[in-house]
Amino acid sequence: MQRILRKLIPIASVLILHGSVFAQVTLETTPTMRSEVKDLKMAVNGLHFNRMSLDEIDYQQLIVDYMEHLDFAHLYFRISDEIQWKARFGLPMKNAYLDKNEIYPAFYIFNTFQQRAEERLAWIRTFLSEPINLEQEDYLIVDDKNETWPATEQEADVRWTKQLKNEIISQMLPDLRKKIDASAKEKSLDLAAGIDATLLEQLVDPESFQTMLDDARQKVLDRYERWYNRITEIRPSEVHEDFLTKLAQMYDPHSNFMSPDTSEDFGIAISNELIGIGAVLSDENGYCKIQELVEKGPAEKSKQLAPGDFIVGVAQEDGEFVDVVGKRLRDIVRLIRGEESSLVRLKIKPARGAEEEKIVDIIRERITLEEKLASAEIQVIENGDRQMKIGIINLPSFYGPSHLAPDSSSASGDVERLIEKLQAQDVEGIILDLRTNGGGLLDEAIKVTGLFISQGSVVKLKDRRGNFEINRDHNPNISWRGPLAVLTSRYSASASEIVAGALQYYKRAVVIGDISTHGKGTVQKTYPLPISEFDFFQTREEILLRPRMLQRIESLLPAPRQTANPSIAKITIGKYYLPDGSSTQLKGVESDIVIPSVNEILPIKESDLDNPMPWDVVDGQPLKEDLYALDNYPMILPGLVEMLDSQSAVRRSELEEFQYLDESIKFFSERYNRDQIPLRLTERLTRIYTDKEISDVLEKRRDTLAGMAFESIPVVLHEKPAGDETAAITSSPNASDELDLVFPDDAASADGEDTEEEKDRKPFDIQKREAVRIMSDWILIENRIREGDQQRQMALAALKESMEKTSAMPHNENPIRN
Repeated sequence: MQRILRKLIPIASVLILHGSVFAQVTLETTPTMRSEVKDLKMAVNGLHFNRMSLDEIDYQQLIVDYMEHLDFAHLYFRISDEIQWKARFGLPMKNAYLDKNEIYPAFYIFNTFQQRAEERLAWIRTFLSEPINLEQEDYLIVDDKNETWPATEQEADVRWTKQLKNEIISQMLPDLRKKIDASAKEKSLDLAAGIDATLLEQLVDPESFQTMLDDARQKVLDRYERWYNRITEIRPSEVHEDFLTKLAQMYDPHSNFMSPDTSEDFGIAISNELIGIGAVLSDENGYCKIQELVEKGPAEKSKQLAPGDFIVGVAQEDGEFVDVVGKRLRDIVRLIRGEESSLVRLKIKPARGAEEEKIVDIIRERITLEEKLASAEIQVIENGDRQMKIGIINLPSFYGPSHLAPDSSSASGDVERLIEKLQAQDVEGIILDLRTNGGGLLDEAIKVTGLFISQGSVVKLKDRRGNFEINRDHNPNISWRGPLAVLTSRYSASASEIVAGALQYYKRAVVIGDISTHGKGTVQKTYPLPISEFDFFQTREEILLRPRMLQRIESLLPAPRQTANPSIAKITIGKYYLPDGSSTQLKGVESDIVIPSVNEILPIKESDLDNPMPWDVVDGQPLKEDLYALDNYPMILPGLVEMLDSQSAVRRSELEEFQYLDESIKFFSERYNRDQIPLRLTERLTRIYTDKEISDVLEKRRDTLAGMAFESIPVVLHEKPAGDETAAITSSPNASDELDLVFPDDAASADGEDTEEEKDRKPFDIQKREAVRIMSDWILIENRIREGDQQRQMALAALKESMEKTSAMPHNENPIRN
């Protein structure tokens, strides 16, 4: 995963953790921290699936992992730091520190990082004030797996010189390319043939070039100045959270520690609800900018805010305003969120006009993140002489009620409603799109599976003691009995793999998509801290003892903390197994029909994470095919998948869109696998324009193909109330946006080669289109089988009638022979 980050996030953003940056912190573990260290130790030692004790942890590796967490670009620390700290902190970590619930090593390492950052900022100021040669041949290495920290200060200076030259070029490119494009168009020049220093001078006059260079220097310097200013706002609790998370992740990549702020965000993600004003915020040069307003949210309904406005101050009720210019977005969000029906006052700098700052009063409301909910559409396709309606349900997560939102909607309920709406529109097949579904609530995954099958086992859960719990769908009702496909990708993880795997196992659905899903076959449970003795009761017998032991144990427990969002330990407590006994861990769920995807290039699988748990298999249950006839829904008959795959393979080899897809994947792969970025400006420009020539051709082909898209009809999940002029809820406009969370600062490609045209591409979903075609093929096959059954029944009826007539005719028992 670090490889992706290195390619996609500039260094000023890389240095941000959890939307925060670093500052000098007090070298002291507070009593609250000590209590949380103790609780986390109890949780991982007594609840984690792999039963590894704290004595078995490689604490020297923990030190290295924490250093990497702070400085994975290897720019601040030195090799000598690693050697020294592994000996000083790693070897005695458990006995000298953790046994005393102390995390002094984390503070010491962090403060060293902060000190190095302060020293480096001074060096950056000097470097950016001096002449910079952008025509010297050099390269920035972006993917050196064996690179460690520099050995000397001089080696670090060399790395920083390359890093800053890259950032300056990236800052110059947008304006520089506009100038170059205009001049080249005027002179009818082919830029893909190459750009040298002479041609560059012809295209951009020296004065304009120097202005762009000076502006780029200033932007880079401003970025680092803002970053350093935010360093001073870091809290010791954030260092504490990061270090405890790295400790938990020594067990597996999905166990972690969450502070109250992080646990609040976690609850929001699970329930898809929060209490606030309904605005998506981003950081722009130290100002809190309103990126967009949530439909029907308090901010939109106020009619006083607009996208582009800046929030410069926040006040509670009648309290004093807090100046938020230069503050971290997480801290600003904390000020804006609050209790339902309470008042928050915002000081706004309007985006348009020369208006003075204004005060806007907003009553906080409970906001449903509609773009995170299930959505649906109907695509109309012609196959042969038939026109069919195919329903597509997009489910981004398995959400449901939480302690923050006990009355929020559920994934299973929303999917069931969408199925009803699709059936009302006479769809003949349904595709469940789980490509962006990273998991969620297990109960919801079981319920969603149950919408398509009758009662039966969905998933087995194995705990750390080897006990099995079979999670079943107990609802005999089936919401959809027709042909069903599940569309998956490498991003389909955890609960979505359970759904896809169970439906595949029961031969209820054809799985279509990437070679396999993500491969997360572990289950996590959250434990609010302080941890309870009850959390260690895992067997049925122990659970039954709870009422009788309640009074005695409660007397031993500390008083619970009075906080709405406690710190949380998220611990991997078990592994998932599909009904046949196979684990989805590492291997995922393999697709029945594979469609080419760029995801196969990216390191986004479970096996790409640190410390993943192994794959294994347990005893499964036999598949009783006689149940399907009783349940009266179509089981995937032998040979059907092979037939559908064969028909799809013909299209994949013949259709223009798949040729386009193959070439796009090849082009992306070549760009992605580049391990160095040119720091000679003319070489960088030549590569950009060479790439642009290829991407322009692909873009035109894509636009042509997009014009042939199937007719799409949105399906409304919630009808708007009478008199409500706002749009009804349909599909997700921006599934990647995070409400009230930080957008990546200056997010762009590492070499600044992503253009506005690339960012504004129209949607063209080849995988979905082919899934619709596959579904239409299945429907035709089902119709032929059904027609064959009807003909067979008619033939049997005719034969029976003929036999009855024959038996009724008189006949001679003793014929006369002549």
